[in-house]
Amino acid sequence: MTDNRFIDIESLEGQAELIARTRRAVDEIGEVQACSPDDLVRVTVAVSGLVTDVDLADETVRLDREELGRLIAATAQKASQLMAAKVAEAMAEVHRLQELLLADSTVSTLLQPRLSAASLPILALMKYQAT
Repeated sequence: MTDNRFIDIESLEGQAELIARTRRAVDEIGEVQACSPDDLVRVTVAVSGLVTDVDLADETVRLDREELGRLIAATAQKASQLMAAKVAEAMAEVHRLQELLLADSTVSTLLQPRLSAASLPILALMKYQAT
């Protein structure tokens, strides 16, 4: 999200560009991994939030099924939370860019007619004084 070239978000093309930037920002995240506190379980989560891999250390054979299940579930939840935080961070950057663009667009749209109208008497006076 470091591309800061101008986007006209009032146009269809500008809105499409902002959507494309959002998609790229989220896609750049890739995958996130989380490990259990004892490093026996490692879970990988995709941007979609789906678990894509579960890696179990050899020592997990000593755990009973219920304990291992809880450990996997807790680690998967941790990985999902990490992914949600990364997506939120990417979306915050997109939202910040959108707010800046809206502010620039709104200011220029609202002030331009006022500046033009307000400047007419000044321009007329300057033209009068020049003659």
